[in-house]
Amino acid sequence: SNNYFAIRRRKRIKRLLTFVIPIAAVIIAFGVYVGMQAREQGFRAEMVLHIHPKLTLIADGNLTPVPENIGIDPALWKDHSLDKYGMAGMAPIHTHDSSGTIHVESNANRNYTFDEFLKIWGIDLSNKATQITVNGKPISDPNFILKDGDDINMMIKQ
Repeated sequence: SNNYFAIRRRKRIKRLLTFVIPIAAVIIAFGVYVGMQAREQGFRAEMVLHIHPKLTLIADGNLTPVPENIGIDPALWKDHSLDKYGMAGMAPIHTHDSSGTIHVESNANRNYTFDEFLKIWGIDLSNKATQITVNGKPISDPNFILKDGDDINMMIKQ
């Protein structure tokens, strides 16, 4: 029928089909996308690995503080290949302060290496004379697995 109420009802249905349903579909699709990204990136993920090796850095004979916020501050976060294992806003291997404590906080129970920490930090040892000891034992390759309580000493000659 073409009475006043029928015409208004058809206009409401047309408006619903034209605007409301597509907007709702976009909002739902965006929510699904954000949820998938959050899961992939580890946001709100549970921390299943939490260890603290300690690094003492000696550069050209001088005790040098390890920078705070490696793997947190964009200027000190060069390699993002492990980001999906980190907690929100942090690489899984990072520092919070300049004490030399390396925080391994991960949503996956996996091994992390000192070399991965150096890559996150953006340190390339390939053309530098380097001596590394872990718990007093010389290490020839920085690709060793980090363990809780490790005492790492690294001497670099520029």
